[in-house]
Amino acid sequence: MESVGCVPNAVTYNTLFFELFCSGAIDDAFELKREMEKKGLVAGGFNFGELINGLCNARRSKVAKLLLNEMPGLGLKFGVIAYSTLIDGFMREGNVDEAFKIRDGMVASGIHLDIFFL
Repeated sequence: MESVGCVPNAVTYNTLFFELFCSGAIDDAFELKREMEKKGLVAGGFNFGELINGLCNARRSKVAKLLLNEMPGLGLKFGVIAYSTLIDGFMREGNVDEAFKIRDGMVASGIHLDIFFL
């Protein structure tokens, strides 16, 4: 891409993350995230959302939860969609206790439960 003068942005990377996760190339997606950061692009909420979704779909919710620790340092807040994705991931893995801990953290951070959580 760059060889023809097209510089990728966060949206471009998000599309690549999605495709990598769809093809099962999880490690490649994280290598791409590191590459993105080396180029000075900061991953945004949508990028983190795609990473969290891909990890949860690959039954790697524990790794997705680690992204929680990264986001505040970048000035990002975990939103209701990311929380619900992570809760769903833990529930599908049979880790109900962790799902409820995530839900409790969501409520403690000021995000209110909506119809999807009732």
